[in-house]
Amino acid sequence: MRRLAITALTALAAAGLVAVASGSPLLSTSKAYVKVKSCSLEDRSAVFYARMRRLRGTERMQMKFTLLERAPGSDRFTRVRARGLSRWRKSSEGVRAFGYSQEVRRLHDGSAYRMRVRYRWYDQDAQLQRSVRRTSRICRMYVPLPNLRVRVIDAGPYGAGVWRYRAGVANVGLAPADAVPVQFSVDGGVVDSETIPHLASWDAQRVVFYGPVCKSRFGFVVDPAAQITEGDETDNEAAAPCL
Repeated sequence: MRRLAITALTALAAAGLVAVASGSPLLSTSKAYVKVKSCSLEDRSAVFYARMRRLRGTERMQMKFTLLERAPGSDRFTRVRARGLSRWRKSSEGVRAFGYSQEVRRLHDGSAYRMRVRYRWYDQDAQLQRSVRRTSRICRMYVPLPNLRVRVIDAGPYGAGVWRYRAGVANVGLAPADAVPVQFSVDGGVVDSETIPHLASWDAQRVVFYGPVCKSRFGFVVDPAAQITEGDETDNEAAAPCL
């Protein structure tokens, strides 16, 4: 667990008991949820709102917040320690619903955060009825960017004095990319280029070029003029020797 300099604040105005009319619809997911109420990159802060409804025979409800962080370069969310997140929040007796807003500040640039909430229901004898766990959507402390990659598929004769060259272009970033140029070269000389109108996040397309017979090497470059801001600019080229 990483110990971070994060301040967790209780939003008192929103943390009180919530009176719910008897005709309100029930939640479809075990009567408990947590959501991102606000996510501010400028202030490096986030507010998460958790809510739960009573079960049949419930006398008191509790919830506990745990902050999760995915640091830059990591593919896993891990628990972080923050002041104010170590205790259970308790409802008053007999209420129909319990809602709580939790703010966290001083979040790290480049990281992504989620809030995991544990819920407990107790009956009039203080016996545990049920417990569940829910996790919020992601709050990012960075601007999502596309990340373009190109790979060689194959090349070979297509007709008299003409070869066909194929490449795969993918966007493995968190944002879409528009007007993506792909440049094609044979034996060190640029032959042609194509433009992919749109590449959604985690989308891929195949690009086909026709050119002269390859003698040594051929290759592809996506976004050769670096006009598209990407999360990683080191994977925009691919080349291979001729067959």
